[in-house]
Amino acid sequence: MGNNNRRRVKAKMELKTSEEKQKVMMNDPKTPIASISQGTKRTHSDSPISPVSPAINPQPIDYININADLPDDTPEWAKALAVQVNRSITSINSQIQKMEASFTQAMDYATVASTEAASVAAVCVNDIKRLDETIQSLSNRLDYMERDNRALRTKVSMLETVSRKNNLVFRGIPEKPHETEAQCLQACHAVIEQMGFQEPSIHMSASGCSRVGWRGPIGGPTPNAHPRPIVLQFHSMGARNAVWDARFELRHTGLHVYIDEDFPEEIEKRRKMLYPVFKQARSIPKYRGRCSLVADSIRIHDKYYTIETLNKLPRDIHPETLSERTDGETLCFGGILSTHNPLSNFFPCEVVLDGQKFNSSEQAQRIANLNRDEWNDKRVNIMKHIIQAKFTQNGQLREKLISTNDLILVECNGRDINYANGLPLVSKDIFNKSKWRGKNELGEILMEVRGTIK
Repeated sequence: MGNNNRRRVKAKMELKTSEEKQKVMMNDPKTPIASISQGTKRTHSDSPISPVSPAINPQPIDYININADLPDDTPEWAKALAVQVNRSITSINSQIQKMEASFTQAMDYATVASTEAASVAAVCVNDIKRLDETIQSLSNRLDYMERDNRALRTKVSMLETVSRKNNLVFRGIPEKPHETEAQCLQACHAVIEQMGFQEPSIHMSASGCSRVGWRGPIGGPTPNAHPRPIVLQFHSMGARNAVWDARFELRHTGLHVYIDEDFPEEIEKRRKMLYPVFKQARSIPKYRGRCSLVADSIRIHDKYYTIETLNKLPRDIHPETLSERTDGETLCFGGILSTHNPLSNFFPCEVVLDGQKFNSSEQAQRIANLNRDEWNDKRVNIMKHIIQAKFTQNGQLREKLISTNDLILVECNGRDINYANGLPLVSKDIFNKSKWRGKNELGEILMEVRGTIK
C-alpha cells in the first residue's frame, strides 16, 4: 500500500507539473498549438517556431487520442481539456484547408496572369519591333525628302539667280515720299551719268526699277536714314556688265551710293560667309586678280569653293585662320566663320553625354531643361562638363586645344556677354580687357580644360 500511495503522489505531482507547463504554453502566443496539445512531448524543437507563411503549404495538426495518449488515471478535467484542444485542432485544420484552397486559387490566378502578361509582352515586343521598323522607314524617307528638298531649293535659287542676271542693286540713293517708278528710274539714271556714261544705249537699256524691302522712316525725324535699295533691270546683259565693271568710279563722285549684284536671299546668306575669305584673298599678292565671287561660290586660282568646301582652302585663307586673331599673348576666336574653329561651340563635332549623341557642344548645352534662374546658376558647370567631353572624345580637337599652349583664350561675340567678351572679332578693343562688355566664360572654361588634358 505504501508503494502504491507513493506512486499516486508521484503521478499527481507529475500531472500538476504538466498542467502548469500547459498553462504557461497556452498563455504564450508564440507556442505552437501542436506543442500545447501534446503536453511536454513536442515533436519539434522546444524553441518557438515562427508563424506559418502563406507561401508554405501548412500541414494539418494531429488530434489527441484520448484513449491512447492519456494515462488511465487521467483526471476528467484533463480529458475535458483534451476534448477542447481537439475542437481547436478541428477549427485550425479547417482554416488550413481554406488557406490551401485560397493559396491554390491565388497560384492559379497568378499563373493565368503571368501567362496573359507574357502574351501581352510578346505582343508589345512585336509592336515595338514594327514601330522601330516604321520609324526607320520614316527616317529614311525624311532623309531622302531633306536631300530632295535641298536639291530643289538649290535648283530654284539657281533659276532665280539666272532670272536676275540682268539686274543690279543700287544702295544709298535717297528715297522720296510716295516715290513713283519713273522717279526711281530717273534717280538711277542720274547715278549712271555720274559714273561717266552718257550713251543713250545705256539709259535706254534700263527697262524697269523698284524699291525692295521694308520702307524706312521717310519724312520722319531723320529723312532717308535707311533708304531702301533699288533693283534696276537692264534689257541688255552688255549694258548691265558695263555699269557693273565701272562701279568703282562711284568712289570719285562723292556719292554714298554702292552697286551690288542681285541674288536671291538664300544665295546672299551664303555669299556673306564667303566675304571674309574673299577680302583676305584680295589682300594677298599671290591671290590678287585671281579670286572672285561667283554667285554662292568663291574662285581661287580657277578652283571654286562653296561654304561646304571652305575647309579645303589654303591655310593662309582658311576659315579657321580667319576666325582667329592673336597678339602673341591672347588668342581671340569667333566671327562669321566661327563654325570652322574647333574652339567654338558651333564647330560641328560629335559629343556624347550620358549615352546621347550631339552634333556640337552648342547643341549639347541646349538640352538642359532649366529655367532662366537655374540656367544662370548652373550654366558654367554644365558647360565645363560638355567641353571636357568634347576635347577628350575627339583627338584632333584635343591637339588643337593643347596647341594653344599658354595663350589666353577669348571668345568674341558682340551678342554674348556671358560666354563671350561682348565684342565682335573685328573690334579693335578685343585685346583690351578693360573694354570688354562680357565675362568670357567659355574662354575661361577652355583654359581650365586645357590644363587637365595636357
